[in-house]
Amino acid sequence: MTQVSLVDSGRLSALLREALSWNDKISSIMVSAQNGSILAYAFRQHTPSVKAMRTRSTTVTTAYAVAQQDTLVFEAQRTGALTVISAIGDQILLAVTGPEPQDVDPYEKTVHEAVADGEADTAGEDSGAANPEVTRMRSELEAVDQELAEMLRSELAGMRWPEDI
Repeated sequence: MTQVSLVDSGRLSALLREALSWNDKISSIMVSAQNGSILAYAFRQHTPSVKAMRTRSTTVTTAYAVAQQDTLVFEAQRTGALTVISAIGDQILLAVTGPEPQDVDPYEKTVHEAVADGEADTAGEDSGAANPEVTRMRSELEAVDQELAEMLRSELAGMRWPEDI
């Protein structure tokens, strides 16, 4: 009989918690299925409510689906936190998020005001080009994302999925 391995969310979460120690600027790491299901997560501070995590997972998976890129970097409109998203397997995404900037009032502008003022991110533009701190944060997040993605891909490669049976 063929063996079927399922994602061990405990092991996956332990790997994510360990990865938080790689860089003190990482605020959270989440692995989600492209349907928005949360497979594993690790947060540096308090763990948000299930509703908040589901919202974050849905936002991440929707942004990735719309962008259709191998790696996506986006800035949250309300908080200003950067997130790097990459695929680590078929239908499985990794999201590495940095801290919210301390000097930004998250309610200063609405999304519509930012779009009207031409400040919203558009595909292909580097929103951090004018701000060296944002550029540095983006580089750090991308480095952690790349290293963790490679580790998680090798973990997932050894598993057998139901369609392999």
